[in-house]
Amino acid sequence: METVKLTIEKAVYGGYGLGRSDGKVIFVPCTLPGDCVETTITAVKKDFSYGTLLRIITPSKERTAPDCPNFAVCGGCDYLHCSYETELRIKKSIVVDSLLRTARLKPEDLPEIAVMASARYGYRSHATVKRGGDGTAGFFRRDSTVHVPFPEKGCLLLSPVLIEALRKKEEAAVNEFRIAHDHEGAVYRSDCTGGPLREIEQGIIYDRDISCFFQANRLLRSHMLAAAGEYGSAAEGVDFIDLACGVGFFALYLGALGAEGTGVDIDRKNIRWALHNGKINRAGPVGFVRADIARVSFAGKNPGLIIADPPRAGLSLKTRSLITHLGPGLFVYVSCDPATFSRDLRHFLENGYRLARLALLDMFPGTYHIELMARLER
Repeated sequence: METVKLTIEKAVYGGYGLGRSDGKVIFVPCTLPGDCVETTITAVKKDFSYGTLLRIITPSKERTAPDCPNFAVCGGCDYLHCSYETELRIKKSIVVDSLLRTARLKPEDLPEIAVMASARYGYRSHATVKRGGDGTAGFFRRDSTVHVPFPEKGCLLLSPVLIEALRKKEEAAVNEFRIAHDHEGAVYRSDCTGGPLREIEQGIIYDRDISCFFQANRLLRSHMLAAAGEYGSAAEGVDFIDLACGVGFFALYLGALGAEGTGVDIDRKNIRWALHNGKINRAGPVGFVRADIARVSFAGKNPGLIIADPPRAGLSLKTRSLITHLGPGLFVYVSCDPATFSRDLRHFLENGYRLARLALLDMFPGTYHIELMARLER
């Protein structure tokens, strides 16, 4: 395999640093802008290559010693080699780059990006864990299926409750399981513990199966709800549609603010729990429907607000067209991928919307993941 020396020019999405050798772009993980490194090329594409970090020749001025001994080995983190302030600055620069390149916004049209963050460590209330043949819990090695046990003090990203629950070795009945704790600290596992889990955020009860999607950052969930209510100007008399509603996370909160609306999700289990949560919270005029959000009919509906929180792939063209056809005055878009967010944003900008507000919610500190919330007005 070829080995090259290069200087990292900038950070890009995915936890990579971008450098060049003989004019060709090379993406190297666990690097920072300003690092001069030696890298081994691991994959060659037409216009770029991937490399693995062999050694640091001259470190970036932003580089610090990681707090976790597993960093750069385990695949769980991407930014523990710099301060949290630097990590947030990098993530913000990645968002700006995506807006300029993909959404084709002009620099003068970029809104101020608000940053919402909490503690860097101890925030995860649930995770998918790998069990090694020796009975230890951990994650996979970066870009592989090789098990890496958690360090002695546990994974820094997990809550203290989960760290303690995973400390004991046990026979590997399954090699992967989901673990979570509820609002009272009771621990549940997908391989041996029943449910449902109960979460309480902003006074709203959310019961769910451990396999259902729910925001993992226990320190920011309530703040995320408050931001959605603010961005959506949710109040009594507002009619909304919540696309990809999950177990009712946003819809029930909007309902508690007095808004009326419908949550839609394709997952049968999500809708079953959303309906259940609507009943126990006495949600009033908030209903839930199981349907493909790209195919559901909203004939006769005239919502003032649509909120959408789709998976990483973003909104399909059909869904984007549905939203622009319904033409709400406000559209709140929650996205976990800046590239698909920017692609979708371009569609809405070309169809009469403007980007009024944008926030970066750091739901996964230490990792490359970026969550965005946008308010689009028409």
